[in-house]
Formats: sequence, structure tokens, C-alpha cells
Amino acid sequence: MPQRGCDVTVPLRFAENPASRDPSLWTTFINAPVPLTRPFVPMPAPAALLKKTVGHGCTLEQILLLLYLQQMSSSLKDIDFQHMGRTCLGHAARRTANLLTRHYNRHMAVLGLELTQAQLLAAIADGSASSAAEIARFLGIDRSTLARNLKPLEVAGLVTRQDGKGRKVLPVLTQLGEAKVIEIHRTWLKAQEEVSALLGPDGADAVRTQMSTLRKAVHILESQE
Repeated sequence: MPQRGCDVTVPLRFAENPASRDPSLWTTFINAPVPLTRPFVPMPAPAALLKKTVGHGCTLEQILLLLYLQQMSSSLKDIDFQHMGRTCLGHAARRTANLLTRHYNRHMAVLGLELTQAQLLAAIADGSASSAAEIARFLGIDRSTLARNLKPLEVAGLVTRQDGKGRKVLPVLTQLGEAKVIEIHRTWLKAQEEVSALLGPDGADAVRTQMSTLRKAVHILESQE
């Protein structure tokens, strides 16, 4: 008999099809067993269920497995998904990022840009990066995403490519791009000041500090993988 904390197995098709919980199917779905890693907790078996399952020739272990599956489905009722949503750091960060992005995008729309494009042009204008990879790291994106974001800016005549050290190719601003970045900075200041005014100086600093702390914590977790 399975003991508390042991791993048990159940046929794959039986596990994937909740509608197939008729005990008579135990003898049909016997191929492709897969492990259930959740600790097994024995439950009292109702007399009617025991009679039905035994009548179909089920063993005591099969009865317990059936009860185990029932326990897994009923346990959903015990989960507070509202609490999960309220406390999830990932959910909170994504909601906040989406709201902030929409706020900045409303301002950048008059320039025909989105925030991601404005940030990219500003990073290029900074001039401290020695490669496209460094720009991507600064923006927190991968190189393929950087390439996709650069393409429309090149088509618009705001960015061109310049040979860097070795085989590196570095995106640089054209004259049109330099003029656009000046407009971006002016527009960004207005969007930034609107949010900062509501937070107050101390509030804005606290938000930046906490976001930095959160990023560092996630970087630590990634380094441990």
C-alpha cells in the first residue's frame, strides 16, 4: 500500500482525461505510466466507492490512487487565487510595467514613437556602449529583440550602422536621429514629471530603490540555476 510521502504512478491517458475516472477503465489504461510527484496522502474511502471499485476488480492500491486523483481536483477549492494575484511579485511588476508603458507611449505618440523605440534611441545617443550587445544588456532585451526594434528606426532614417572594434557593428544616430532624440528628451521629461509629481521626491526614489532590489534578487536566483 502506498505510504505517506511516496511517489505513485498512474497511467498517462487516465491522468490526462479526468472524464475517464470510471474504475472499470483501470484495466484498460495500463500503458505509459507516469510518476505523480505530489506527496500521497491517504483518504478515507466511502463504502459505496469501495464497493464499486472492488466490484470492478480494482486492487486496494488502485482505489487509493483514485482517491488521490479526487483529492487533487477537490484541492483547487482550497486555493485562494485572489491572494495569489494580490501577492505575486511577477503579476504586480507586469501590471505596473504595462500601466507605465501606456503612460509614456501616450506622450511619445506625438513623435510617432513608442517608449521602447525612444529608450533605444536614447541609449544609442548616450554613446557609452561599444557594441550592440551592450545596448541590449542596458535595455534588458536580447539581441534579436534589439535587431527587430532597430529595423524601423533605420527605415525611418534615424539610425545607421557603423563598424566598431573588430567585427562589431554599432548602431549610431543620423542627423535626423539626433534631432529626434532632443524631442524625445523634452517629451520624456513631461511624462516623467507627471508621475513623479504624484509620487513625490521620496516616493519616486523609494520606487526606484525597491525595483533595483527586486532586480538584484532575481539576478541572484538566475545565477543559482
